[in-house]
Amino acid sequence: MKSITKVCLFDYLQHIILPTSAVGFLFPKLAYNSKSNNNKTITMKHITFITLLLSLAFTGCQKQQAADVDLDAVTTALEKSDNILGIYIEKLNSEFTTQDVRVKILCRDYPREYEKNYMPNLLKLSPGEYSKVALLTDMDLVLDHYKEKDSIQC
Repeated sequence: MKSITKVCLFDYLQHIILPTSAVGFLFPKLAYNSKSNNNKTITMKHITFITLLLSLAFTGCQKQQAADVDLDAVTTALEKSDNILGIYIEKLNSEFTTQDVRVKILCRDYPREYEKNYMPNLLKLSPGEYSKVALLTDMDLVLDHYKEKDSIQC
């Protein structure tokens, strides 16, 4: 019965979790003979505690990386959408843009890009600063200005 209770981490990992070479490589100080009783035996509490700490460390690191990737993707999408909207504004301010192109931008392209890409990404990056209603109001002000300036009705 005493040999069952004197379980060391090396024996536990060797037989249950890891192959023999990995245990000696990862835990060289724990690779000893468990039958000797010179205060080197590790209890199941220690084994459980070490396993729990290792698993939490790996899990915590992986979740942080996923959050960083998502933030970068949203920022990139917002910048791309902002560039597209800037190009539309440049075309609307240009005297060489035809009336048909202006109508297409004001009635279809600009509102679609703003509502589908720009606004959702901006709300994800700063949810407390902006509201959907305020952003839609801003879009309507911009569109109304150019519609009035160019005498366009959608």
